[in-house]
Amino acid sequence: MKKSLQMLLLSLALGISAESYAATADSVKVATAVKNEAAEKAADNDDAGIISLVKDQVALNPDLTCEIVKAAILGSKADSDLVASIVKAAGEAAPKYLSVAADCAGAVAPDAKGAIQAVVSEMSGGQQPGEVASEGNPLDFPGQKPGDPPPTVGPTPGGPGGFSVIPPGPPVLVPPVIVPPIIPDVTTP
Repeated sequence: MKKSLQMLLLSLALGISAESYAATADSVKVATAVKNEAAEKAADNDDAGIISLVKDQVALNPDLTCEIVKAAILGSKADSDLVASIVKAAGEAAPKYLSVAADCAGAVAPDAKGAIQAVVSEMSGGQQPGEVASEGNPLDFPGQKPGDPPPTVGPTPGGPGGFSVIPPGPPVLVPPVIVPPIIPDVTTP
């Protein structure tokens, strides 16, 4: 029984690692193909071809958006305008991965961050990724509007649930000072 359990665990571990290796190999193949094809299209000055390549590949493999965007930028040696167009194409093909495409493009082409941010804000309706929509945060207190000041947290003193843990008692007074009596020394004349 012990040997069969060990063999079962070993085969599961090998099976899981083989699947992850296969997924890695697929991402490497896709990225290499995109990089090579982008380099060919860049040599022909075919920016529209690079953009359509990115759009097609991201639509086929949305989980590989980062690898595809990086490969297209590196393969074409893109300037900031082409980088922005590549991010826009990736965002149109997979809107859910727009922020991933923007982050990966910014990592490969840091000089194009301004153009990337302009595309992201244009595609997200002026709202930056991670920003709360104007209708309010669903985790806010009920009845709170976006422009209202934050509510005071905790119970109202004296109101429901507002009684202190220590019950009120008599006021604290300073204890009286007792002066010890002075007894005259009788031994001195």
